[in-house]
Amino acid sequence: VGIIKKKSLAKELNQGEEGELILKSTPFYPEGGGQIGDQGLIFTSNSRAQVVDTQKTDERNNGRTISKNH
Repeated sequence: VGIIKKKSLAKELNQGEEGELILKSTPFYPEGGGQIGDQGLIFTSNSRAQVVDTQKTDERNNGRTISKNH
């Protein structure tokens, strides 16, 4: 749904940059109920992102998941 880089919306993250991906759905379990969020990798046909933290946003925001990457 979106990318956040340095607290602003962005079109992309380049290699080595850190940012947040806002996703409609994800196989990653977000932090909650005393459990830490999942970590892992997201692959596309031409890139990959390391997910280091997952957070569920406010329910009024459709429960989207934010994955912090680097």
